[in-house]
Amino acid sequence: MGVFSTSLATRTRRLAAATMAAATFSVALGVEVVSAPTTQSAAMSPYCKTLTTFHPKSPPASNNYTAYRAWSKQYLPFFQKLASQAPNAATRTLMNDLVHYIKAGATATSAKALGAYLVAHRAQWTKVWRAFISATMACVTSLY
Repeated sequence: MGVFSTSLATRTRRLAAATMAAATFSVALGVEVVSAPTTQSAAMSPYCKTLTTFHPKSPPASNNYTAYRAWSKQYLPFFQKLASQAPNAATRTLMNDLVHYIKAGATATSAKALGAYLVAHRAQWTKVWRAFISATMACVTSLY
């Protein structure tokens, strides 16, 4: 079993899919709240507006390096835009970290290199995705 093991790829794919599902659910909830006849405390920020345009697809269903790289390239511009629109320094740092990890997936030169990177940064990757979910929820709750 190589560095880019099936179990690591599966865990990474599941984490990313769960995160995407949570973000999609959160954003869908936010869109519903915006369309409901409620009073908003403030206008929607550019960051939140960009989040509401997010229509993610799950990461590749296998440890196919080419498919994973294409997936990373597809979402990299979206996350770069979010980083540029971050409402505060903490969110900007979070988004820049997330961009860094997605860029690593988009620019990896081989499956072995990508696998080594994922193994070396798994804990931080998980932490950053969880923080992204929290930032997404903060955006949604700000719409109330």
